This record gives sequence, structure tokens and C-alpha cells, in this order.
Amino acid sequence: MQIKKFVGENITQTMALVKKEMGNDAIILQTKKTKSKGFLGFFKKDMVEVLAAIEPDKSNSRIAKTKSSELSLTKGDYDKKNVEDSGFTEHIDGKNNKNDVSFKEVNKIYQKPVLNNQTIKNNDITKDIDEIKTVIKDLNERFVQTFKTEEDEVLHELKSRYIKKLELKGLSRLLAEKIVEEAISNNKDCNREIILKIIDTRFNAFKDNSKSFIKKYNVFVGPTGVGKTTTLAKIASNLAIGEGKRIGFMTLDTYRISAVEQLRTYAEILNCPIEVAYDKDDVSEAVKRLESRDSVFIDTAGRSHRNKIHMKELEEILGSIEEKEVFLVLSANFNKEDIKDILEAYSFIDEFSVIITKMDETSREGLVFDIIDEANKPISYITYGQNVPDDIEVFDFNKFVNEFLREI
Repeated sequence: MQIKKFVGENITQTMALVKKEMGNDAIILQTKKTKSKGFLGFFKKDMVEVLAAIEPDKSNSRIAKTKSSELSLTKGDYDKKNVEDSGFTEHIDGKNNKNDVSFKEVNKIYQKPVLNNQTIKNNDITKDIDEIKTVIKDLNERFVQTFKTEEDEVLHELKSRYIKKLELKGLSRLLAEKIVEEAISNNKDCNREIILKIIDTRFNAFKDNSKSFIKKYNVFVGPTGVGKTTTLAKIASNLAIGEGKRIGFMTLDTYRISAVEQLRTYAEILNCPIEVAYDKDDVSEAVKRLESRDSVFIDTAGRSHRNKIHMKELEEILGSIEEKEVFLVLSANFNKEDIKDILEAYSFIDEFSVIITKMDETSREGLVFDIIDEANKPISYITYGQNVPDDIEVFDFNKFVNEFLREI
């Protein structure tokens, strides 16, 4: 591979030199701003330096007639004709030590030893060519970017620092990048106050999460182990004790005897009826028997969201219940990928609110923003312990954001 440096007064002039010398097949390896030497250190001019390369076969097919003065090469800069020389390679790698892909990796591929008596198959040659193309493409993508000024470098460092801070607090990389990039793009700066405003604007539509439980039937769905039964009991207890509502319970979680007994215990404490339903027909009968209650809380079985048969059964049961409010219960211990899979599995539910449990078991509260962003739904409640009817509160968005950004 032939590598050469070109210097001009601006990018247009320099690229014209590259094209004239190497043609349209040239690969741009590096671009940067530099200064001319001037006279006695004075009258230095801003120049543009481009490091370009071309594959040997394409280079040999061209007749290089360009005079050395037209290339504007400064004295002592990369004047060796043999670009594979180890000293030159080390110099280039030293100049580009911040990049993940070094020129040594390119040279490694080009300088692969070939035994004289070895028969090389066509697919091996193709593989080597593909490797070369991949490395060159990666290099080109890294170095062909717009020149970075000192301000660009400062903003890049600022961006990286705040993305890392948000990631450490539990935000996914993708959402952290979106928030920080918007901050820097709009303000040329990034700090706690700017991030607060962006989050406030971005999630403004999901602040209103008031729940009056006007609808009679409140169905709690979600994967195994998120704490649906305990959460349901907390809300029901607060309505019964705090507002004097007549509560009724129904459980579809017949897979776990402990779940039925747990809900039966809460029903006895609150002096309210409980119905156990095994299928869609049982649900219809149970609904009729609980018709006189002000609010009915329905506990569903915690089964894997990947169990398509179970999800289909749940869809049919929900379809048989009118005047319902659905709550999707998620754990703060999940990750972004889990959340995405779960939300996709429950996509057959048109309207639902989200409850996030086990907030006391994580230090990565930023997942809450990813849940809102992915679900496009508000958070109704968060829970932070097992005590009934305590350890639950209506989700206060503004309070949560301020606490989340306290140490940002």
C-alpha cells in the first residue's frame, strides 16, 4: 500500500492534490489542521494536512507526473519512498495512538508471509482481501471525519463524561447518548441543569399518572418474581383503609398454592371476598359474584413472557373482562433488553400503566427512564420493600428526576 502526505491551504485544494496524484481510488487515512513554518517562526499560515493511501496495483497503473512542489510536502516529512519501512510505520502509529485500529494492523495483513511452495486457495485470497477491506473501511470511517477544533475536543470530552455518568446511574447507552447529544447540540454545554431540562421536556407527556380507580376491575400482569401479589395487596389495602372502598380479590395464579394463600390472607385481614379462577369461564362467573364491590383486584399468574401459550391464555382472559385497568408490573432489577422483550410480549394490551417494584434493590435507577421511553407509558407506582400496605408510593416524576440527578 502506498501512503503519502499532502498539504494545502484548505481541504478543497488538498483533496484536489490527492485526486491528481492518486486518483478516485485513494483512501483517506487521516486529516488534520497544521501550520506552515513561516519566516523565522513568524507569518505562520493555517494549512490542511491529509494522509492518503492507495493499493499498489492501482497506484502502479497511474503515471505520477506531479512535481514535488505541487504536493507541498514540508522538508523532512515522510520522504521515504518505501512506506512499509518499520520506522515510518512506527511513526504513523505514534501519531495515531488514540485510534483503536493502527497502521500496524494494515501492514500485518499486507505483509503476511507466503511460502513459495504453498498453494493458496481462492477462498483464502478472498478472505485476505475482505480483511484488508474491513480494516481500510474502519480506518477511513475513523479518519475522514470533519476536522476537530479545540472547542470540538472539549465538547467531545464533556459528552463522553456525562454519557458515562448517566450509564453508571442505570440509563442505557443509547438513551444516555440521545440526552447528552441534545444538550450539547442545543447549548454547546452539558451540566446537571441542562440535562434536567431535557429530561423534563422529553418525558413531559408521562408526568400525569393520577389513578382514581374509577374502573372496577384492576388487573395486574407481569413476569415471574416481580412482586405482583404483594403490590396488588398494598394498593388494595390503601384503598380499603384510606378511602373506605369495598374491595374484592380474584386470583388467576393457580400455579402457585402460596400465591393463592397469600392473597387469601390479605382478603381475611381486609374482610373482603376472594375468588379463584382457573380459566376464562371461571373468570366470567367470578366477575358476576364480585359485581357489588367498588374495586376488584385481579392477580394473574407470573409466567415467562416467552411462553406464547400462556400469553395467549392471558390475552383471552383480559378480553373477557370489561371496564378494566391493566397494570404491568416490572422489576427495577431488569435490564434494557429484558424490558424490551417483556413489552413486546405484552404488546397485545392496548392500554396499561406501569408499576416498578424493588427500587430498594438497585442503585441503577436510570432504568426507569428507559422503561418510560420503551413503553411510551407513564409510571403509576414504585415500590421499595415488602411491607403491606407500606413501601409503595405514587410515582412523582419531578421528585424522582431531582433525586436521580443529585450527584450528576
